[in-house]
Amino acid sequence: MGLNRAFDRPFFVINGAVKTTGGSLDLAKGQLALIDQSVTTVNGAKVVASANGKAKDAKDFVLRLGVSDREPNRSYTNKDESTMPFSLNDIVGLTVSAPDRTEQSLDEVIIGYDGFNANTAFNFLTGDAYFRLSLELKGGAVAFRGGSGDSEVVNINVEVPECDPFNNCEDCDECSTVDCKTITLEAIERLKRKQLSGGLTVDQLIDITPVFSCDTPATLDEIAYDYYCLDVCDTGTDEALALVAAQYNAKVARTNRVGSTSTYQILLPESAGAPDDFVQTIASLIKGCEDCPAGYTGVPGGYVYAVTLEDDGADLSGNFTAITIPGLVAGTVIKADGQSDGVGYYTFVVNDPLTDAEITTFLNSPAVNGTATFSKPFKVSAICENDSISETSWTLCGTCNVIEQIYTIVLPDNECGDDRLAELQANYDSVVEIAINPETDEEDRQACQTRYITTVISNIVCDECDPIFKDYYVTSAPESFDTFKWELVTTPSVLPSGNCLCGIRFKSREFILQGDEALRDLVGFTETSTQIRVAAGYPEEIREGIGRLPKGRYEPKYLSRWIPRTHLAGNLRAFENEGRAYFRGLNYRKDYLGRLLRGETSNMEDESKQYIQYTLKVSHFNHTQSFAGRINEDINYDIFVEVGRHQAIEDLLNNLAANAGVPSVQAFGA
Repeated sequence: MGLNRAFDRPFFVINGAVKTTGGSLDLAKGQLALIDQSVTTVNGAKVVASANGKAKDAKDFVLRLGVSDREPNRSYTNKDESTMPFSLNDIVGLTVSAPDRTEQSLDEVIIGYDGFNANTAFNFLTGDAYFRLSLELKGGAVAFRGGSGDSEVVNINVEVPECDPFNNCEDCDECSTVDCKTITLEAIERLKRKQLSGGLTVDQLIDITPVFSCDTPATLDEIAYDYYCLDVCDTGTDEALALVAAQYNAKVARTNRVGSTSTYQILLPESAGAPDDFVQTIASLIKGCEDCPAGYTGVPGGYVYAVTLEDDGADLSGNFTAITIPGLVAGTVIKADGQSDGVGYYTFVVNDPLTDAEITTFLNSPAVNGTATFSKPFKVSAICENDSISETSWTLCGTCNVIEQIYTIVLPDNECGDDRLAELQANYDSVVEIAINPETDEEDRQACQTRYITTVISNIVCDECDPIFKDYYVTSAPESFDTFKWELVTTPSVLPSGNCLCGIRFKSREFILQGDEALRDLVGFTETSTQIRVAAGYPEEIREGIGRLPKGRYEPKYLSRWIPRTHLAGNLRAFENEGRAYFRGLNYRKDYLGRLLRGETSNMEDESKQYIQYTLKVSHFNHTQSFAGRINEDINYDIFVEVGRHQAIEDLLNNLAANAGVPSVQAFGA
């Protein structure tokens, strides 16, 4: 697009909606139609499904996109967005531009053992003194999350155990090797905890995992945990989250929201199975003067009494009947769940307040009724109840693993010699028990002290494409009890062993910042990830002026590089605004309420969706009073449609192209 030719004119189609019959007056917002203006119907010009059989020189076609049906006024038009009239002869070309990837390619780099060549592995010697690792994180993900600019560099030094030349009990050889696993894990943990200038730690931006290849695999007793996901149409508020969380004992988190749909996630042991379906009900309505709406059942109002009765735990709701309680509303007698010294609590509703005589009659028979006490009545309104229930199932969306490790603590008994099991159980969420002495097979008690045990669950570790990349399991001791600390019981190794080759893998994460229509002017759209550079070993060269990282002993190996996704809706909204201004003369309104009332909300609800761009090039001409007498002008009409909902648009445009004698297009392979 430039000053020497016509501006491109965009159409943004909602959900690939194409109208193929009826009239032009029936177009919905975001619906595209090919219209033959030479034929009229009671609902406007005729919408056609194809251009088959039409004379090539008949300038009767237009493409129209529906807009919101609002009352027009002096400053607002509700006319559809439309091309200029064209004939098949005017069509000079059709092209398509489609995304070539549905996911970002992320930076993934290995330093040290690359999983293939043994000579790339870390080689630590007792004479090395320390191991230096430098990491540079770059990109919008750093800046948007509080970094000082879009680049941060962190450096760590990990001590390498040295031999002591003055220790006569041990031979000193500065060229002897040191176990690479310990130093590698120390480097990873220190990098993860390293704080950046914005307050984040490194592990909040990227994943850092060891690369271990050893003779003996780790001895692991893994326990599978499943992630379940739930999509619900709701308000997306804290109240909506609370409604879901209230039905489950495990923690429920909202992980995404697109339009009116929220995605929730829950993590459960595999042995627990899928969570129960999420149950949604419709709230009752206070009944007005008219009958209840369709689907609702009327519940009469009246007066509520609260009654106590010495029932010794039995449910004596049957004592409250229409005979013993005049005017009792059927189905309203409820016994509360709970007792207080043999006294039960009941409520019921009556049409009119009870008289003293009616209460006395109830108290006289049977005998237990004589223990009853009645509260003062209070009036309640009639309501309309809806018993409709909708149930939504959770779907399995991932499986990972944990391990369990046992921790022990030894505490002195109370002065009387009693153990302190009850105190521990009251202070910890995990199960605490008295340890069993393996030698005596009895409770472990010695010298007025008792040993206790508890089981701690590790971090969650997911499977990798190759076991050498799998993260390691870590558990943390429970908080100390008073001044006494919990100690890890010796367990089988959770790390591989024997002739290990070591390295570190760094993998970036997606960073997506987007808001819905109401927030689009407050939360700008960004989809990116952190770019990674790394160097390790003693610096051999300080690269001043041509890079901030020193060149180390170990050469990094990139398994993948960052490549962003293209054709994202969030990056196309400026073109949508241009189209609205061109077709309808409307400026973009920054207040959400104004856009909503005028029907000017975006046709692209989800900013992270990818769109296909079809370009129909049409040659138009105008007569002028100049020497030439005629000006030819090629106009590009860009039709944008969401990937996966594009086929109807593609078929319609290819039909036009075929009838016009120009090549057709195909966004993707078969």
